[in-house]
Amino acid sequence: MPWRSAAFGGAAWLALAGVWAVGALGLIELLFLLAPLVTVPLGMALIAGDRPTAFLRTARTVQPWAAAAAAASFFVPAGTWAALLAVPWLGVAALVGLEGLSRCFRGGWARFLDTAAMLFLPVGGAWLFISRSGRTDLVMGFPEPIVLLTAVHFHFTAFVGPILAARAGAASSFCPGSRFLFRLSGPGIVLATPLLAVGFVVSERLKLAAVLVLCASFMGVALLSLRALPRLNGRWPRLLLGISGATVIVGMAFAAIFELGSYTGAAWLSIPQMARTHGFLNGVGFGVCGLLAWTVDR
Repeated sequence: MPWRSAAFGGAAWLALAGVWAVGALGLIELLFLLAPLVTVPLGMALIAGDRPTAFLRTARTVQPWAAAAAAASFFVPAGTWAALLAVPWLGVAALVGLEGLSRCFRGGWARFLDTAAMLFLPVGGAWLFISRSGRTDLVMGFPEPIVLLTAVHFHFTAFVGPILAARAGAASSFCPGSRFLFRLSGPGIVLATPLLAVGFVVSERLKLAAVLVLCASFMGVALLSLRALPRLNGRWPRLLLGISGATVIVGMAFAAIFELGSYTGAAWLSIPQMARTHGFLNGVGFGVCGLLAWTVDR
């Protein structure tokens, strides 16, 4: 079922890429839709394993229809109807969050990262709803595309990141120093995510520090992924995980450059440039390839 949903979602996303190519869909919108159509169903399948609970079974059943509604929401103006079309996806995210609540305080670091990913997803769903409603006054008047970019952040950095960190850390534990690196990089992603949100409101220095911690943490995950390659079964999982680890290094380097430029007022990269570089590298390269690697390996 997850394979089928992700495969159909991938085909739909490629069709939407054609729509973007002719100018009928924005690049940030296209990047966001990669999550409900492809990465979230793959991530849910990895978290669920062979025995999905009632929350995850329901979420996986509703996901294709909710993803289609989320995609449709970008073809109507922001407002009541667009917000209503975003509600099903918010419901899927809420179900995943309820599963996360049911798993709190269980297991070790890998379980903690999966739980954090599930708890972050409803935050991303809420930001999508706010973006499509057009009510940016609900979040202290943050303008677009910041609101939608926040939804993107919580669907990729905050959801996909911990899931891939958990698996890379577990598979690379045979390497000297990997356990220590895992205990720094995995929790670093989880802790820096809310700090980044607070930094947007409170302090530019805090925001810069959170971005740099995220970048360092993802570099650690990339190293763990590359160390885990010998443990994967077959050429394709190794190739996909190798691509995932390599692209996130480049993608997070762009994030560090962007934030340093923003902090100093240099503006070395614009938001559209970040979407074309950091966005695609992290979304397609790190997210899709990484999730596919661990899915195929299973």
